[in-house]
Amino acid sequence: WEMTLGIGPEPEADLLVPVDLYREGDHYLLTADLPGLDPGSLHIDVRGQLLTISGHRTLRRLNGTQWLERDRGRGSLQRQVLLGGKVRAEAINARYECGVLSILLPVEPGHSTRKIDVRFR
Repeated sequence: WEMTLGIGPEPEADLLVPVDLYREGDHYLLTADLPGLDPGSLHIDVRGQLLTISGHRTLRRLNGTQWLERDRGRGSLQRQVLLGGKVRAEAINARYECGVLSILLPVEPGHSTRKIDVRFR
Protein backbone atom coordinates (compact mmCIF):
# COMPACT_ATOMS: atom_id res chain seq x y z
CA TRP A 1 0.00 0.00 0.00
CA GLU A 2 1.75 3.09 -1.18
CA MET A 3 0.95 6.78 -1.31
CA THR A 4 2.71 9.59 -3.13
CA LEU A 5 3.48 12.85 -1.37
CA GLY A 6 4.49 15.95 -3.30
CA ILE A 7 7.81 17.24 -1.93
CA GLY A 8 7.75 20.75 -3.41
CA PRO A 9 10.77 21.44 -5.63
CA GLU A 10 12.27 18.10 -4.68
CA PRO A 11 11.20 14.96 -6.60
CA GLU A 12 8.09 13.11 -5.48
CA ALA A 13 8.69 10.14 -3.21
CA ASP A 14 6.70 6.95 -2.79
CA LEU A 15 6.20 6.54 0.94
CA LEU A 16 4.75 3.51 2.64
CA VAL A 17 1.75 4.48 4.74
CA PRO A 18 0.96 1.90 7.40
CA VAL A 19 -2.70 0.90 7.05
CA ASP A 20 -4.66 -1.82 8.79
CA LEU A 21 -8.03 -2.84 7.35
CA TYR A 22 -10.17 -5.71 8.56
CA ARG A 23 -13.77 -6.79 8.65
CA GLU A 24 -15.38 -7.77 11.93
CA GLY A 25 -18.99 -8.90 11.72
CA ASP A 26 -21.10 -6.14 10.15
CA HIS A 27 -18.38 -3.49 9.74
CA TYR A 28 -14.89 -2.71 8.46
CA LEU A 29 -12.30 -0.96 10.59
CA LEU A 30 -9.50 0.97 8.91
CA THR A 31 -6.61 2.59 10.76
CA ALA A 32 -3.94 4.66 9.03
CA ASP A 33 -0.86 6.40 10.37
CA LEU A 34 -1.05 10.00 9.12
CA PRO A 35 1.07 12.11 11.46
CA GLY A 36 1.41 15.84 10.92
CA LEU A 37 -1.69 16.47 8.80
CA ASP A 38 -2.73 20.11 8.66
CA PRO A 39 -5.84 20.74 10.78
CA GLY A 40 -8.92 20.81 8.59
CA SER A 41 -7.24 19.26 5.54
CA LEU A 42 -8.35 15.69 6.17
CA HIS A 43 -11.21 14.53 3.93
CA ILE A 44 -12.86 11.12 3.76
CA ASP A 45 -15.17 10.13 0.91
CA VAL A 46 -17.01 6.87 0.26
CA ARG A 47 -18.66 6.12 -3.08
CA GLY A 48 -20.08 2.62 -3.26
CA GLN A 49 -17.16 0.41 -2.34
CA LEU A 50 -14.38 2.97 -2.85
CA LEU A 51 -12.98 4.78 0.20
CA THR A 52 -10.81 7.84 -0.46
CA ILE A 53 -8.71 9.56 2.21
CA SER A 54 -7.02 12.85 1.34
CA GLY A 55 -5.21 15.59 3.20
CA HIS A 56 -2.21 17.89 3.25
CA ARG A 57 0.98 18.07 5.29
CA THR A 58 3.00 21.29 5.56
CA LEU A 59 6.44 21.27 7.14
CA ARG A 60 8.08 24.33 8.60
CA ARG A 61 10.35 26.17 6.19
CA LEU A 62 13.66 27.30 7.62
CA ASN A 63 15.56 29.85 5.55
CA GLY A 64 19.33 29.51 5.63
CA THR A 65 19.18 26.05 7.14
CA GLN A 66 21.62 23.33 6.09
CA TRP A 67 19.56 20.13 6.10
CA LEU A 68 21.42 17.08 7.42
CA GLU A 69 18.51 14.67 6.98
CA ARG A 70 15.06 15.26 5.49
CA ASP A 71 12.84 12.19 5.32
CA ARG A 72 9.47 13.69 6.24
CA GLY A 73 7.44 14.50 3.14
CA ARG A 74 5.15 17.46 2.65
CA GLY A 75 2.32 18.15 0.25
CA SER A 76 -1.01 16.65 -0.70
CA LEU A 77 -1.77 13.01 -0.09
CA GLN A 78 -4.50 10.69 -1.26
CA ARG A 79 -5.18 7.05 -0.53
CA GLN A 80 -7.93 4.90 -2.05
CA VAL A 81 -9.09 1.53 -0.75
CA LEU A 82 -11.58 -0.76 -2.46
CA LEU A 83 -13.85 -2.41 0.10
CA GLY A 84 -15.49 -5.80 -0.36
CA GLY A 85 -19.05 -4.82 0.58
CA LYS A 86 -21.31 -1.81 0.20
CA VAL A 87 -20.83 0.59 3.10
CA ARG A 88 -23.62 2.46 4.87
CA ALA A 89 -22.18 5.92 4.25
CA GLU A 90 -24.57 7.67 6.67
CA ALA A 91 -23.28 5.53 9.58
CA ILE A 92 -19.50 5.98 9.10
CA ASN A 93 -17.57 7.19 12.14
CA ALA A 94 -14.03 8.62 11.95
CA ARG A 95 -11.54 9.74 14.59
CA TYR A 96 -8.08 11.30 14.24
CA GLU A 97 -6.01 11.08 17.40
CA CYS A 98 -2.24 11.28 17.97
CA GLY A 99 -1.54 10.99 14.22
CA VAL A 100 -3.72 7.90 13.71
CA LEU A 101 -6.91 7.95 11.66
CA SER A 102 -9.53 5.33 12.65
CA ILE A 103 -12.60 4.80 10.47
CA LEU A 104 -15.52 2.51 11.35
CA LEU A 105 -17.40 1.54 8.18
CA PRO A 106 -20.70 -0.32 8.74
CA VAL A 107 -21.65 -2.68 5.88
CA GLU A 108 -25.13 -2.78 4.32
CA PRO A 109 -27.22 -5.74 5.54
CA GLY A 110 -27.17 -8.58 3.04
CA HIS A 111 -23.61 -7.82 1.93
CA SER A 112 -21.92 -10.42 4.05
CA THR A 113 -18.95 -12.55 3.21
CA ARG A 114 -19.49 -16.14 2.24
CA LYS A 115 -17.15 -19.08 2.59
CA ILE A 116 -16.59 -20.96 -0.66
CA ASP A 117 -15.85 -24.66 -0.35
CA VAL A 118 -13.19 -25.92 -2.71
CA ARG A 119 -13.33 -29.50 -3.94
CA PHE A 120 -10.01 -31.23 -4.45
CA ARG A 121 -9.52 -34.21 -6.77
